Amino acid sequence: MGGDNILEKISSETYNAADRPFDFVEKGTQTALVCNSDETARSMITGLLKTAEYLVTESVTVEETLRSMRFHVYHLVILDEAFGGAVDAGQNQVLDYLSHLTMAVRRNTFVVLLSRTHRTSDNMAAFNLSANLIINDSNMTDFMAILDHGISENQEFYRVFRESMMRLGRL
Repeated sequence: MGGDNILEKISSETYNAADRPFDFVEKGTQTALVCNSDETARSMITGLLKTAEYLVTESVTVEETLRSMRFHVYHLVILDEAFGGAVDAGQNQVLDYLSHLTMAVRRNTFVVLLSRTHRTSDNMAAFNLSANLIINDSNMTDFMAILDHGISENQEFYRVFRESMMRLGRL
């Protein structure tokens, strides 16, 4: 996929402090990355997340997104399926990057795919696309309720696993 060239370019660049989205994040603070080229949708989502007390980074290009993820593991990534000019989610370079993260890293990032083609909360499609949740564009008015429900389900799903890992001292 074309994302390899972008990733290689970003990996070979020298360190730039501006690429780090946050210098310091207090324990318990949730961070979010909003990847959407549509300014209206991006602003709406960012506003809702800030109201929910997330520290938010906005991204409008694939390169910008990959640079942001280079030094910070976000708790939440909101990604439009057509981001970066992708025709569909299968061609989305950021989604491809996320799908290749190690499970130890990926498990700590909740990925929401904004879609025009898949229905909201379609778990099978989300699994197939390496996302945790799909929100269809037609349901954006209920964005926070759907997001909160999806995150709650994910936390419950991993609860026993995380408790076991904590007991073993691996979390």
